[in-house]
Amino acid sequence: MATYWVKVRVDYAYEVEADNEQEAEAEGWKYEDYAYNAEVYSIRVEEQEEEDEDEEEVEDADGE
Repeated sequence: MATYWVKVRVDYAYEVEADNEQEAEAEGWKYEDYAYNAEVYSIRVEEQEEEDEDEEEVEDADGE
C-alpha cells in the first residue's frame, strides 16, 4: 500500500467583536471554534517513496 503526504490549505473568514485590532487578532488564533466558516483553498497530494527493504537490511548489516 502506498503512503501519501496530504497538504490541505483552509481559509477561515468570520467576524469577531473586539475593542482593538490586537484583541481581534487574538480571536483569530481561536479559528478551531469557527470551523463552520472554513473553506478549503487547496489540496496537494504527494506519494512518498518507500524505502527498499533490501537496502535497509544492507545498512543494518554494515552497522549504519
